[in-house]
Amino acid sequence: MTRDITIIIPNWNGRHWLADCLEGLEQQTYRQFETVIVDNGSSDGSVEWIRQHAPHVRLIENVNNTGFAAAANAGIAVSEAPLVALLNNDTVPSPSWLEALVSALGSNAADRVGSVASCMVHYDDPKTIENAGDQVTWQGEALKRGRGRPIAEFSDSRDILSACAGAALYRRSFLDKAGGFDADFFAYLEDVDLGMRGQVLGYRCQYVPEARISHKGHGSKMPSATYVRLVTRNRYWLFWKNVPPELRKLHRASILYGSFCFFALSRRPLAWLQGATQAYKRKSEMLAFNRTLWAKHQISEPQFESMLEPRGTLPSFHRREQTPKPGEGQSHAF
Repeated sequence: MTRDITIIIPNWNGRHWLADCLEGLEQQTYRQFETVIVDNGSSDGSVEWIRQHAPHVRLIENVNNTGFAAAANAGIAVSEAPLVALLNNDTVPSPSWLEALVSALGSNAADRVGSVASCMVHYDDPKTIENAGDQVTWQGEALKRGRGRPIAEFSDSRDILSACAGAALYRRSFLDKAGGFDADFFAYLEDVDLGMRGQVLGYRCQYVPEARISHKGHGSKMPSATYVRLVTRNRYWLFWKNVPPELRKLHRASILYGSFCFFALSRRPLAWLQGATQAYKRKSEMLAFNRTLWAKHQISEPQFESMLEPRGTLPSFHRREQTPKPGEGQSHAF
């Protein structure tokens, strides 16, 4: 039977998280969904556990770890539902989570809201925000909006830059138009990349405070050196793909400063160098994509510029830079 929604859970050695996540889905008040788990070559018995304890789940088995982005795309490819949800394996949704997202997204395919973001709270401290949407600064930081702040401060729905793919609902028409997740990112910033592409194409992303979901964090954590390499590379790609040339030039000092800070604070110089090298090998390809994307733009460059934050958690190098708004995020790039 065709369902309204396909919920996709990429999994890599997250067997110990899956029971709570799937139990949360069983308690959903909105029932017209199917669940797809894309296993990325787990070695912890995840596949065997799913077959034994969750036979109703549609299982896709990858031989190797293809990364979050490719796993998400694999789940999208087998789905025929008009709405697609992405869910981390270390989340526990509240019973009304999916219903709140569906209600916010609506049924009108002509609506320019292409995605909606959840109110992700800390599993061990459910009164505080873990992620209320993703942000990016002109220094290249990816921010979890509201991280560590009381949930009462984020009780209003509003447009945001991007939804965290750890708990988001997407309109299929938006995914088709924007091209889905960029599998070359492998992991980290692939959801922000999708969100920024969508903004250029005129799609809005909305934060839904009623869509409450607990996030344990680090369910399938990458090794530290791998993390630094991927984030370094993907930060370059994120700006080259999505930010128009004039804005990159205008904010060049901030971008370079942020790159230097990430190099210094990550304390993984070899991994940083590997990531930067990988990024530059494909710079011309990313810039070509940028030209194609902006040839179809539905927003102006000043509108796009306003969507990125002046600065985040890094110390300011310029007195005229604005200070971040209280509770507007802490970096998950370090």
